[in-house]
Amino acid sequence: QGQRLKKFVQSKNQSKTVMKFFICGCNGMAGHTIGLYLQEQGHEVYGFDLRESQYIKSFAGNAFDTETIARVIKEGRYDSVINCIGVLNQFAEKNHALATFLNSYFPHFLAKSQDIIALPVFLSNFIERFLPLFYKKI
Repeated sequence: QGQRLKKFVQSKNQSKTVMKFFICGCNGMAGHTIGLYLQEQGHEVYGFDLRESQYIKSFAGNAFDTETIARVIKEGRYDSVINCIGVLNQFAEKNHALATFLNSYFPHFLAKSQDIIALPVFLSNFIERFLPLFYKKI
């Protein structure tokens, strides 16, 4: 994981290094912002959400279809997988099963998928906080 993060930092300093990112939840508040930012920095960005993205290459899918997601990640050979899927607390109370799957099982599934290191949601939140310093929101 340290090597991949190092490659990302180097790519910010050297325009020649291009990374390949896969964003889970690419249409959400964090996912679409991160996807646009990375794409504008010259990286390859691909994602999935319940519907296709208007901004990045993506496919419509469901996080419960872990077989398809694992196949896409394996075949895509991404440098990093960024998970931006989660159920907020006020909605989690109404649907415990969905919240448990998306907030607990799914991130662990991503982390264990083949040889991919899944960057956890907290890193996505960290990136989102600092994006406004470098990126003009649409």
